[in-house]
Amino acid sequence: MDVIHFGELLYESLLLFSRHAMDLPVGIPGVVMAIHTFGDYPEKYHPHLHAIVTDGLFTERGTFYVMPKVDSKPLEDIFRARIFYDAQR
Repeated sequence: MDVIHFGELLYESLLLFSRHAMDLPVGIPGVVMAIHTFGDYPEKYHPHLHAIVTDGLFTERGTFYVMPKVDSKPLEDIFRARIFYDAQR
């Protein structure tokens, strides 16, 4: 799996989690991601993502809704499941 696809899975997981947690089915998070590669290939190659994410969702009209305090463990579970499912395909 390449790092770009990894970022897509992360965004999709964040979108699903945020919309469900906020009961806002059309909300969009503000996200900036950067790919960071580190180390020499192949021994210590360590590609990963850094992300800045809004703490809520925007509507199509630009209204921003702040996410209430929620447990982020379900986001971790969603992302892990997406990674494992994708790896099996």
